[in-house]
Amino acid sequence: MAFWSGEKLKEELAPLITGYDENAIDCAAYTLRIGNEIYISPDHKVEILSQHTKQKLRPGEGFAIPPGQFAFLTTQEEITVPDTAIAFISIRARPKFRGLINISGFHVDPGYKGQLVFSVLNAGPTPHHLEEGQKLFLIWFADLDRQTAMKKEEDEGFGQGTARVDVEQGQRVKTHEAFPPRDGINKSDKADAEGLAQLSRTGWFTKVHVRSEASDRVRALVGARERLIRMRKDLEAHIRGVLKTFGIRMGAVPSAHHRQGFRDQLAEAGACDPMLGLVAQTMIPIHKTLCASAEALADELMHVAKQNTLARRLMTVPGVGPLVALNFIATLDDASRFRRSSDVGAFLGLTPRRYQSGEIDRSGRISKCGDAEMRRLLVSAAASLMTQVRRFSPLKSWAIRLSARKGFKKAAVATARKIAVILHAIWRDGTEFNWKGEPAT
Repeated sequence: MAFWSGEKLKEELAPLITGYDENAIDCAAYTLRIGNEIYISPDHKVEILSQHTKQKLRPGEGFAIPPGQFAFLTTQEEITVPDTAIAFISIRARPKFRGLINISGFHVDPGYKGQLVFSVLNAGPTPHHLEEGQKLFLIWFADLDRQTAMKKEEDEGFGQGTARVDVEQGQRVKTHEAFPPRDGINKSDKADAEGLAQLSRTGWFTKVHVRSEASDRVRALVGARERLIRMRKDLEAHIRGVLKTFGIRMGAVPSAHHRQGFRDQLAEAGACDPMLGLVAQTMIPIHKTLCASAEALADELMHVAKQNTLARRLMTVPGVGPLVALNFIATLDDASRFRRSSDVGAFLGLTPRRYQSGEIDRSGRISKCGDAEMRRLLVSAAASLMTQVRRFSPLKSWAIRLSARKGFKKAAVATARKIAVILHAIWRDGTEFNWKGEPAT
């Protein structure tokens, strides 16, 4: 959506506004005048409310809006909004600073044609004096991304097309309500659907990427394996806590043979007490099943990674294994979604928050937006690079130097962001990791 400049207003507005005056263009806005039909809500001084109706003004005739009262003000000009554009309305700055507030909607739908009716409130402490023909309103125009047509049925009361009844003529005139009054008070499915339809019509929405089924399948495998591992860890922690109550402290357990060492220690502890023996008899088969199932899913993921050319290229990055590579592919799904590789770090929540206001400008901790599991895997890959990978690379050298200055944890997070940037660059360019080149920024 692009707003019309002052030059474009001069070229386009003549057929769109009745009584067009080039001198009414104020920068990128056009100034509208008060029309000859107004309605002011009665205050406590009015004795007969039924006689307080719409007023017809003579040219240049003045009127006042008491404090705390609202008014409907029409425009002298009739406006036509093209189907490919949308208009925005407001009040000029000086009356606004004196307390005159626009309480109607702030946009005019594509395709609207006719006078504008402003609903204003005098929020100031003194009466607001105005007159017919006074320049009071501003209107801006903006092009839409695609052609849209305004809904014509007034009975639906849609957006700019909300209808009210003229009390004297029995005619229907359009007022400026962002949503119909009946739906603006109470939340309902109908009001929500209407608002979403209006956003879709005007192009005021952000498209959301929907991952492919292939990516969802990979993420399902990764998620299932992660869940099994968490269940196994929770079970081991529970058993360690129970045995510690009886003075039995379990030692470290190697990961070989599906963590058979843990089950052996549990069986040994169960032999000392009948009750612990029952616990061991129940928990050992469950623990073995969890370990075997997680290992089976890991083997399946390894097989999928070997069959995937992109995953094999991503695995050339030190610290990145099949699990990280496949999950990265499934999370991003499409490398072209990101114009720059550095945007991936922000997408995964690995960049610091920023607070800026006036002279204050400070950075905080990482935002932690996006997929938490992918972020955890990248930090794990960074830690593996810094502690387990022996082969030299500029990336590892940079991470070790940063760790010496900032500490291991901060360096691991920063390295995780850098790995994510490198992975996207490899994916986008169709290359492999350069062990002798400089790390991506």
